Amino acid sequence: MHKLSVTLREISGDDAASMDDAWRNVHEAVHAAGGRAWRFIESQRRDHYLEFIEWEDPSSPLADLNVGAALDTLERFGTGSLSLWEEMPDGS
Repeated sequence: MHKLSVTLREISGDDAASMDDAWRNVHEAVHAAGGRAWRFIESQRRDHYLEFIEWEDPSSPLADLNVGAALDTLERFGTGSLSLWEEMPDGS
């Protein structure tokens, strides 16, 4: 079963370049832990990010120490609103 962590984060425009570096660290750590990570930026408000981390049970990259440290760094740019999602059992 696939799981998905979704975070909505608002940051200061002044922090965008540093945020990009921090996101690269998250992306690399998640991939090393067996997951996938990507993000989107809101088209009208360039300071809003939607971040996704996906994995397949039972291995959650969120439990990985390197992923946790990288995510903690992102929190310095703005506290994210996190929700966890699960794939529907029938795959639809």
